[in-house]
Parts: sequence; C-alpha cells; structure tokens
Amino acid sequence: MNFISAYVRIRNGVVNNSGELSKIDCADLEDFEMKMYTELTMNYPKFYKMDAQSKTGIIASELLLRKGGISAYKPEEVSIVLSNSDASLDADLNTTIVCLRRRALLYLSIRCRIL
Repeated sequence: MNFISAYVRIRNGVVNNSGELSKIDCADLEDFEMKMYTELTMNYPKFYKMDAQSKTGIIASELLLRKGGISAYKPEEVSIVLSNSDASLDADLNTTIVCLRRRALLYLSIRCRIL
C-alpha cells in the first residue's frame, strides 16, 4: 500500500507539518532558517556552510523525524519525496553573481595592463 503518512511544507515563513500550521516571524529565508535551527536545537555544525536549499531540506527532515511514526514501517517501506518550485535558483543566482564579479575583475585587470 503506497501513501503519504506525513509531510512538511515550508512556504513564506509558514511551516505545514502534516496539517499543523506554524507561522515563524522572520525577515527572509536566511532568518527563517536560523530561527528554525535554533528552535529545533539541532546540533549539526555543518549547517552554517550549507546553501539555502540544503538548510531547508535538513529542517524539513528534522521536523518529520521528530513527528515520529517512522518506526512503524520497515526500512524498505519508507521513502522521501522532495519538491521545489524554484529548483536551485538561489545557488544559481549566487554562482552567477560570483562569475560576474570575476569577469569584472578580469576586465579591470586586462584594461589596467593595456594602459
């Protein structure tokens, strides 16, 4: 029998944990992630090095695991489905900005040598 027994949906500072809604007062995604990390008292030092998409995934996973009920299933009966409407837009934008900065520096460097 295939069915979804629990889910987490995070959108605009609202966490829907299998129907239980929680509004997190936050300024932006980064603020939301830090508040959730602190609230969940997670002890994962590499959290701070992750990109936004990975941080949100870790938070969602932690919420699902804390909800419980996974022990009622055999390992082969458990799976996870991840969905994101923006793909890796955040990482793509950051990479683009870094590339543009490098090109600008390279251009300035070349131009300075010509003069």
